[in-house]
Amino acid sequence: MAHFPSGECVIVFYEKMPCSTFCVKHSIFLPKVITERVWINPVESAERNDENIWGMDQYLRERISIEEMDIEHFLYHFLYEYFDKSFDYGDMRDAYCSDGFEWNLEPNIYTYKTVEKMLEEIETCCRLLETDFNNPSLDALKRCFYAHDFEPEVNWNKKYTREEELEIIRSNIFIATDFYRRFVKQMRAMMAHSPGYDLITFTGP
Repeated sequence: MAHFPSGECVIVFYEKMPCSTFCVKHSIFLPKVITERVWINPVESAERNDENIWGMDQYLRERISIEEMDIEHFLYHFLYEYFDKSFDYGDMRDAYCSDGFEWNLEPNIYTYKTVEKMLEEIETCCRLLETDFNNPSLDALKRCFYAHDFEPEVNWNKKYTREEELEIIRSNIFIATDFYRRFVKQMRAMMAHSPGYDLITFTGP
């Protein structure tokens, strides 16, 4: 996301894939130091036992990506809450992997049904962030937010108390809610455009 002196911000989109109605990359924040990306793909249940899935055309055809830092600060709260430790990964994860969310290289799988529940909760949180910022149900989510993600002009040397951080976040909460709404729209478009799939993977760099 590019920030301007007026406080306005622009979501930055990159190349469109052929055969796709949504963009490959969607970033809430375009930092001065470009971070790695998390790729989000639709997958079929039957593909879980195919060790060559990563090269499949259908796996690569429909996907978006988000900067890893933005996943950590804005989405991990939800991804952790909805992660199913009992899910059968078949051959899609190596044996050494933990039973939790993996940040690097390994897929984290969510069913379409689970993703839709997560998107509904994100929409609810958006409304509360805008209308009832101090609602206790938002406390865990706000602990993931940092002032530097919300400043019109980022000053990495500036130190804030948590109270100062929360005021900056509250004053610029549109940065988070704009991202969340765009994310929800992109995810629903991806699932609607891929009705033959039933799983979504989040795979880190």
